Amino acid sequence: MTFEQAYSTLLSLANLPRTEFMKDPKKSSAYHQRLQAFLDILGNPQKKIPHVIHITGTSGKGSLVHLLHSILHASGKQVGSTNSPHPTQITERWNVGGRHMSKADFVAYTKKIIPALDTYAQQVTLEPVSYFEVLEALGWLYFADKQVEWVILEAGLGGTFDASNVITKKDVAVITNVNLDHTHILGNTLAEITKDKCGIISRDCGVVYTAEPRKYIRDLIETRASKYNVPFIYHKATPEKTSIKFDGTRFMFNGETWSVPAPGVHQAKNALLASHIASDLGIESSAIWHGLMNAKLPLRMEIKNEHPFIIMDGAHNPHKMASTIAATKALLPKGASLHLLFGASADKPWKKLLGSLCQELNPKRVTCTRNTANHLRKVAYPTHLMLEAKKHLPKNRPVECYLDPYIAFTEAKKHLSKHDVLLVTGSIFLSGQLRHT
Repeated sequence: MTFEQAYSTLLSLANLPRTEFMKDPKKSSAYHQRLQAFLDILGNPQKKIPHVIHITGTSGKGSLVHLLHSILHASGKQVGSTNSPHPTQITERWNVGGRHMSKADFVAYTKKIIPALDTYAQQVTLEPVSYFEVLEALGWLYFADKQVEWVILEAGLGGTFDASNVITKKDVAVITNVNLDHTHILGNTLAEITKDKCGIISRDCGVVYTAEPRKYIRDLIETRASKYNVPFIYHKATPEKTSIKFDGTRFMFNGETWSVPAPGVHQAKNALLASHIASDLGIESSAIWHGLMNAKLPLRMEIKNEHPFIIMDGAHNPHKMASTIAATKALLPKGASLHLLFGASADKPWKKLLGSLCQELNPKRVTCTRNTANHLRKVAYPTHLMLEAKKHLPKNRPVECYLDPYIAFTEAKKHLSKHDVLLVTGSIFLSGQLRHT
C-alpha cells in the first residue's frame, strides 16, 4: 500500500452513511459511542497514555499546542501532540518529540486500522465511524506504540462532542478564549459556545486554565469546573515592552526577556499562558525559555520569503483576523505596499473577514482564490470574494480572482516589488496548500 492509497482509503470513509458532527447541529453522544466502540476493538490505546493536556478555544489553541509541545520536549519528556486541522499534509496531524509522523508510519497504521474497521462493521450496530474519528483513533495507536508520556490534544471543534473528548481523564484542560465561530454547530451565542467548550472539563480532570478576559464567560467555565470539583485558574498576565519583527516577537515579563518565533502580541500572550501551565506542571524555567524560543508555529504569520516578504497565515474567524491585521500593521515596512491573497471556507464569515482586511490594511492589490486540497469543505466562490473586495476599495484598485490557487499565487507574486508584503490568509487550507510552493 502506498501513502496515496492509504490516505485515499481513509478519505473514502466519508461516503458511508452516518450523522456527521461537522454538518449536524444536533447534540449527540452517538459520536463518542461509535468512536469508543472502535477504540475498544483497537485495545483502547488511549488508556496507555499516562498524561493528557486537552486544549480548546476559539483562537490560540493550535499555537498553544505547539508551544507546550516544544516546552515539554525541551524538558526531556516524551511528548506527542495533535493538530486539527493539519498545516499542509495529513502526517503533520501527529507530532512526537518535535517530529511529524512519517509517511511509512501513516501507511503502517492505516493497515492496522482497515481490519479493525471490518470488525466494527461486522460486530457493532452503531453508525460507521467517521474519517475524523478514525484519525483520532489512529493517533492514539501511534502515541501508544511510541510510548509517549504526555499527549497535548487539540480539539477540532468545540469540546463536548468533539472526537478528542473521548478522553475523560486528563491532567489539564485549557479553554483559551471564546468567540463566535462554527455557530451552526456550537450555538449562536457566546454562552452556548462556552458551555460546549466546557465539555472538555470532566470529573477526572486535574485543573482548568483560561486566559479569557470577560468575567461572565469565565464564570461559566468556573461553574463547570466547580461542578466536578476541578481547580480553576484564570491566567491574566500580559506581556510588557513587546517588539514585533518578521522573525518573531520579543517581550518583557517580570523583568525577563522572552521570545516566540511568530509575529504578534497575541503570540506573546499565548507564550505566557504556555509558560504558566508548564511552570505549574513543574517544568524548569530554562526548559520553558528554550521551548518557547524554538517552537515551530506553522501558518501563524509564517514568513516563507523575504524581499519581498510573503506571509502564510491561517486566520479564518474575526477574532483571529483582528490579531493578523494588528501583526501585519506592526510588521509592514515604511513605504512598503501590502498585497492580499485571500480565500475562505463557505461556512466562515468571509464578507466580514475580507471587509476588515481591505478597510484596515488598504491593500494595493487583492487576489481571490480557493483551496483545492480539502474536498470535504465547501469554499467561498472566488468571484463572490472579488466582488466583495471591490466594495471596500477604491474603484481603480486591482482585484482579481482565479479558481486555481497556484495560478493565483503566481499572479499575485508578479506584482510585488522588493520591499512589498504579500499576505496569504482567510483559510488555513489555502495557506497550508501554498506553504511549500
